[in-house]
Amino acid sequence: MLLNKLLEILPEKKISGETDLNISSIEYDSRKIKDGSLFVAIRGLSDDGHKFIGDSLARGAKAIVVNEGLFDAKAYRQNKPFTAIEVKDSRSDLALLANKFYDFPSRSLKLIGITGTNGKTTTSYLIESILKEDGKKTGLIGTINYRIGDEVLPALRTTPESSDLQKILKDMVSAGCGFAIIEVSSHSLELNRVDGCYFTGAIFTNLTKEHLDFHKNMKNYLSAKKKLFQGLKNMNGSDTTTFAVINADDPVAGEIIAATGVRIATYGLKVKADISAADFKSDFSGTRGRVIFPDGEIDISSPLAGGFNIYNILAAAAASYCLGIRKEKIVEGIAAMKSVPGRFQMVEWNGDFEIIVDYAHTPDALERCLSQAKNISRGKLITVFGCGGDRDKGKRPEMGRIGAELSDLLYITSDNPRSEDPVKIIEDIKAGIKGKEIKEKVKIIPDRREAIYGALEIAQTGDLIVIAGKGHEDYQIIGNKIIHFDDKEVVLEKLKKMGKA
Repeated sequence: MLLNKLLEILPEKKISGETDLNISSIEYDSRKIKDGSLFVAIRGLSDDGHKFIGDSLARGAKAIVVNEGLFDAKAYRQNKPFTAIEVKDSRSDLALLANKFYDFPSRSLKLIGITGTNGKTTTSYLIESILKEDGKKTGLIGTINYRIGDEVLPALRTTPESSDLQKILKDMVSAGCGFAIIEVSSHSLELNRVDGCYFTGAIFTNLTKEHLDFHKNMKNYLSAKKKLFQGLKNMNGSDTTTFAVINADDPVAGEIIAATGVRIATYGLKVKADISAADFKSDFSGTRGRVIFPDGEIDISSPLAGGFNIYNILAAAAASYCLGIRKEKIVEGIAAMKSVPGRFQMVEWNGDFEIIVDYAHTPDALERCLSQAKNISRGKLITVFGCGGDRDKGKRPEMGRIGAELSDLLYITSDNPRSEDPVKIIEDIKAGIKGKEIKEKVKIIPDRREAIYGALEIAQTGDLIVIAGKGHEDYQIIGNKIIHFDDKEVVLEKLKKMGKA
């Protein structure tokens, strides 16, 4: 695409140099630059792309987009001729440029965005399954991986950077996808990653304490989430097909509804809602009950265990209903979704106690997970968990309290300590636990593998072990090193050593 055509989308800009140039790609990572690329320098959380302007030019960039006041052309005179575009906010302009460069791919898809502290991944998997049962080719972008039909790509982050996102959406269109489901993180909303996306629908699951290392307080966290719903009104105008699905039971539901200018479908169990549930029961074999719509009801049988999955099922059913999917396909799609990696996932083995791996890494998620585990366990509940380093420290004692109160035996261990001392993180977790409980039921084993081994060695017939925090992750971050580590693999490894696999 010609640079002069591409730049038409930017509201304000100062251009120095030729614009009759053919742009081969848009990049924010100088290492990905090829001949003819446009390099957009953005400030990240730990680094600044403006430091890599020289590298991008040396690698073949024909033009650069920079923030006002952060660029000195004289410093790059030794490079080949290039065009510089100064803007007020290069991060938001990256999203605009990528939308235009990839020909606004979200306009050719029915794009469903899911935001909330917990439940995004499972809800996205359920909707994907329902759409597939209805014969719809679908793409998915989320925490575990990115999928274009049957093609699976690794996920570097829950919601990709804006230019990466637009490329993936374009690839979905090219592959014949008619629908796309995307987990929309609060970071992505605050950092403009989904700017310019035309969402057909948005889902709000819940809001509990998380990411306060980034947002600083719950007010800011909520404001970030609301942007998705405010964007529905702004992007799609009076389009009556656009919808928002909102968990009516959440305390901030009213604020989300007030921020939304499109048709709304609420779901819930505790207050009056458009889509509700009745007679639900959950055990190790799954979850069963009725979903009630404004014009009828359906019987649901899902292989997903855990009572909290009722909310995820309702969210997926509500969104599918708003999309016009037939009720029988909703039933079939929910039944076909066997499991979600690392989400209250049963470890399959022929033993006399049960093992669950779960991604719960917030106080609310851990409480829901352990409460449900306690309800279905036939014996003792043994929990293994830790907290991530370089993240919100305020949740650590709260999670310690929850773990100790709900578990019969608690192993406190490492998660992804990152640059922090694992022992110090554990001390923060212990601060929320009463002295008597620490003495009677808490074991401190900083090595995660050894903690999992310990839980497996002590488990008796009928017990339930919950290994929480990392879920689907197959790595552990210790210092500046990333090592392979998969909770489920470690479990099977130990069972084999014990002669029980």
